[in-house]
Amino acid sequence: MGRLKKVVIENVIGSKLKANKTILCSDARISYKRFAIDNEIEHHTLKARVKQRVKNKIYHIQHVNSTHNRVKK
Repeated sequence: MGRLKKVVIENVIGSKLKANKTILCSDARISYKRFAIDNEIEHHTLKARVKQRVKNKIYHIQHVNSTHNRVKK
Protein backbone atom coordinates (compact mmCIF):
# COMPACT_ATOMS: atom_id res chain seq x y z
CA MET A 1 0.00 0.00 0.00
CA GLY A 2 3.03 2.28 0.12
CA ARG A 3 4.16 4.66 2.81
CA LEU A 4 1.63 5.63 5.42
CA LYS A 5 0.93 9.36 5.27
CA LYS A 6 -0.22 11.65 8.07
CA VAL A 7 -3.37 12.59 6.13
CA VAL A 8 -4.41 8.93 6.00
CA ILE A 9 -3.93 8.56 9.76
CA GLU A 10 -5.96 11.73 10.28
CA ASN A 11 -8.78 10.46 8.06
CA VAL A 12 -8.95 7.04 9.72
CA ILE A 13 -8.54 7.79 13.43
CA GLY A 14 -8.27 11.56 13.78
CA SER A 15 -11.85 12.17 14.84
CA LYS A 16 -11.74 9.32 17.37
CA LEU A 17 -8.91 10.73 19.49
CA LYS A 18 -8.88 13.58 21.97
CA ALA A 19 -5.94 15.92 22.56
CA ASN A 20 -4.25 15.46 25.93
CA LYS A 21 -6.39 12.36 26.65
CA THR A 22 -4.88 9.87 24.22
CA ILE A 23 -1.65 7.89 24.18
CA LEU A 24 -0.52 6.64 20.78
CA CYS A 25 1.91 3.70 20.62
CA SER A 26 3.34 3.04 17.18
CA ASP A 27 6.41 2.23 15.21
CA ALA A 28 8.81 5.09 14.56
CA ARG A 29 7.36 6.28 11.24
CA ILE A 30 7.56 10.04 10.94
CA SER A 31 3.90 10.25 9.87
CA TYR A 32 2.78 9.04 13.34
CA LYS A 33 5.08 11.54 15.01
CA ARG A 34 3.71 14.43 12.94
CA PHE A 35 0.14 13.31 13.57
CA ALA A 36 0.74 13.16 17.33
CA ILE A 37 2.39 16.58 17.43
CA ASP A 38 -0.31 18.23 15.31
CA ASN A 39 -3.06 16.73 17.46
CA GLU A 40 -1.38 17.19 20.87
CA ILE A 41 -1.33 13.46 21.54
CA GLU A 42 1.21 11.73 23.76
CA HIS A 43 3.26 9.43 21.52
CA HIS A 44 5.53 6.49 22.36
CA THR A 45 7.48 4.76 19.63
CA LEU A 46 8.67 1.19 19.58
CA LYS A 47 11.57 0.17 17.36
CA ALA A 48 10.73 -3.02 15.48
CA ARG A 49 14.19 -3.07 13.95
CA VAL A 50 15.64 -4.00 17.34
CA LYS A 51 12.59 -6.11 18.25
CA GLN A 52 11.38 -3.64 20.88
CA ARG A 53 7.83 -4.68 21.71
CA VAL A 54 7.40 -3.08 25.13
CA LYS A 55 8.58 0.28 26.41
CA ASN A 56 8.78 1.16 30.11
CA LYS A 57 6.78 -2.01 30.91
CA ILE A 58 3.62 -0.08 29.99
CA TYR A 59 3.53 0.80 26.30
CA HIS A 60 3.22 -2.08 23.87
CA ILE A 61 1.74 -2.91 20.51
CA GLN A 62 1.29 -6.65 20.94
CA HIS A 63 -2.47 -6.35 21.47
CA VAL A 64 -2.81 -4.46 18.20
CA ASN A 65 -0.54 -6.92 16.40
CA SER A 66 -2.56 -9.85 17.74
CA THR A 67 -5.88 -8.31 16.69
CA HIS A 68 -4.51 -7.46 13.25
CA ASN A 69 -3.30 -11.04 12.82
CA ARG A 70 -6.72 -12.47 13.76
CA VAL A 71 -8.48 -10.12 11.34
CA LYS A 72 -6.16 -11.24 8.52
CA LYS A 73 -6.95 -14.90 9.24
